[in-house]
Amino acid sequence: MECYFVSQDNKKRVYYYAYEVGKSSFAAGRKDVEEMAKTFYARDDWDPLPTEPGYAFPGGFSKHSGEWRAERAILAFNSPSYPGIAGYFACYSFGKKQGKMFDQEDFNERLAAIASKITILQKGDCVVNGYEAQELCAASTENGRRMYNFDMEIPCQGKELAGPQLILHLFSKRGEQGNGFISDKEAIAVWNAIRDSIRLRPGAV
Repeated sequence: MECYFVSQDNKKRVYYYAYEVGKSSFAAGRKDVEEMAKTFYARDDWDPLPTEPGYAFPGGFSKHSGEWRAERAILAFNSPSYPGIAGYFACYSFGKKQGKMFDQEDFNERLAAIASKITILQKGDCVVNGYEAQELCAASTENGRRMYNFDMEIPCQGKELAGPQLILHLFSKRGEQGNGFISDKEAIAVWNAIRDSIRLRPGAV
């Protein structure tokens, strides 16, 4: 979804925003974008500092009511031991309780679209440091190269900073040489080791 916003002031500054959204969740995504469009106004570095709740960014400010808003942090990583493989660990805090990964609207739709092209190496419920999670580890072969796409998700517990949505994603980078892993068995072993190393310090995100 590609969006253009016009600031709600006499400067009429235009902002561009784009993000991926599934077909089944397009209507909800559009509603969120329409609400977000009402919050923008232009702000330059020499303008007074905002006093109302919101988020500042280069050239503008997004004003909010002070109610709960989503926050996120992402840690990306690479390993020289496994060239061509990358990953990230993401932490999202939402304002509402979230369903499990397999229960999300477009999960089955996305999985069905690629089912004939992948081999599922590991799938199901798991427990990560006491948190209930779900994971899907898939592999495919493209032009003789083994490609991996592993996902694990712990759902958000609601308006609790101590219970955010946690996502672990490990994948093969396109355009790289080599498989990254010697075998599917090694890929799963590395994945399990990374997944089981996740620790949350109580009260911290």
